[in-house]
Amino acid sequence: LQRHADIASLNLPRGKRTERKGDDESILKSVRRSRRMVRLKCKQAGVDHLMTLTTREIISRESLKSAFARFTDLLTYHFKRKFEYVCVCEPHPTNPEHLHLHLAIRGRLDAREMVIVRRSWYVALGGSGNEKGAFVPGGFNIRHIKVHGGSARRSHKIASYLAKYITKDIGTDLNKKRYWASRIDLEESKSFWLRALTLDDALAEVMAEFSVSIGDFKNDFFRARNIDLIWMNVLPDI
Repeated sequence: LQRHADIASLNLPRGKRTERKGDDESILKSVRRSRRMVRLKCKQAGVDHLMTLTTREIISRESLKSAFARFTDLLTYHFKRKFEYVCVCEPHPTNPEHLHLHLAIRGRLDAREMVIVRRSWYVALGGSGNEKGAFVPGGFNIRHIKVHGGSARRSHKIASYLAKYITKDIGTDLNKKRYWASRIDLEESKSFWLRALTLDDALAEVMAEFSVSIGDFKNDFFRARNIDLIWMNVLPDI
C-alpha cells in the first residue's frame, strides 16, 4: 500500500506496456497477481460455500474449461439467474494430469438445485445427466464454511483457501488466466462529506459516525506517509 501511495504522489505518466517474458520472475509475479484477484473477487461476491467438481476421465485443461463454461450456462438457464462464481483449477495430488475445479459461490442450494447442479455437470462432461454408479462422468461436492466473526470473515477464509491453489505449475503460459470468475455485480458505492479538516479528525469522525473500530491495526488499518490517504478494512458482523 505504501508503494502504491508513493507512486500516486509522484503523478507520473504510465509507461508503455511491454511484452511479458516467460521467465521465473514473470511467472511468480503472475501467480501473485492472480492470487490477489481471486481474494478480491471472493470478498466482492461475499462467497460462503465451496464447491468441488471432478471428472472420472483425465481431460485437458482446455477441455475442462469448455465443460465448465457449458456447466455455468446450464445453471444460469435453469436457475433463471446469473450464476456467480470464482473458480480455480487444481491437479490431483497423486496424478498432476488429472485436474479438478474448486469454486467459491454465494448462497445455499436447496435439494432441487443440488440435483440440477449434479445433472448439469454430467451433461457438461458429455453425459445425459441421469448416469449412476460407475457410469457417472464426474463428481460434485459442496460444503458451507463455518467461521467465527461473521460473513466477511467467512469470505476471507474461502478467498485464502482458493488462492492457495494458484501455483507456479498451473497455467504457466502467461497469456492464459489461472482462475475463472463471473462478472460480479457490486452495490453502488456511497460518498459522505465529513466535517473534519485533518486525517486524524476524519478517522475519529468515521469511527464514531458509523460505529466501527479497527480490530487489528497491522492488517486492518494503513496511513500513507506522503499522501493524504487512509485505508481501513471494516468487517461488520452481518
